[in-house]
Amino acid sequence: ALGNVLGAALVGGPRSNISVPLLRATEPGQTYAVELYRDNGDGQFDLTTDSVYVDFDTGTRVVAYFKTTE
Repeated sequence: ALGNVLGAALVGGPRSNISVPLLRATEPGQTYAVELYRDNGDGQFDLTTDSVYVDFDTGTRVVAYFKTTE
């Protein structure tokens, strides 16, 4: 489990430099994760009904970690 969701953005297809509005501020010096989910078709993010996106070649979840500056 990665923890609480800080924000979500619907992205249609491969993109880069996505901005995600956050529900609350991040803390300096902390590590956070970005994880991709596949929408169930309703256009709304829901942890209970949307599925984690899995890389077909590796079979692993698509997650990127980052640390905020102090």
